[in-house]
Amino acid sequence: MHLFKENVDISNIFIEMAERYGNLFIFVSLFLSELGIPIPSETLMSFLGFVNSKSANIYRLYYSIISTIIGSLLGSNIAWYIGYKYGEEVLLKYGRVINLTKDKLTASANLLVKYRLLILLFGRFIPGIRHLVSYLCGISISFRQYLVYNFFGVCLFCISFNVLGYMFGVKWMELEGIVRKYAIISVIILIIAFIGFKLFNNKKLFSK
Repeated sequence: MHLFKENVDISNIFIEMAERYGNLFIFVSLFLSELGIPIPSETLMSFLGFVNSKSANIYRLYYSIISTIIGSLLGSNIAWYIGYKYGEEVLLKYGRVINLTKDKLTASANLLVKYRLLILLFGRFIPGIRHLVSYLCGISISFRQYLVYNFFGVCLFCISFNVLGYMFGVKWMELEGIVRKYAIISVIILIIAFIGFKLFNNKKLFSK
């Protein structure tokens, strides 16, 4: 039995697969998403949370959260290694699809070095950024730093959408879209506020 039959699009195809294969499919999906494959991971996690809310066994939610976290961590760490091993060459080769130039790549890497904590913690909430950020980290920051920040960023991302679907039940799809929209706005505000704070502190330092 399928829970959703309307609005048949690519997201619904993934939802049907998630309904059929459960945590294994979500694990593989999050793994591939971190490697840059355009998969609606937020929608899948929210849907899985919704499915788990229909069960009396709370541990099903825990298993789903663990599956998505492990899948994301494996995929993102491999993406970091690819960025580290092959550097700009592979990013520029395949980045042509999204008009990624050498200047844009250099600017992005510099921005990542400056604001790596914010980007790794909250960047996954912005579509497109999470597909590139791990590769960029491979050419710009050490694996030790990446491992720590990335772990907390993955946990925040996966727990948020799993719990969202679990808590709000049948309204999960509507709320998932709202959360995604305002998460993007919130991340942008946080980055602007952080940059403003740093500039203000530097100005005070030079005025002494």
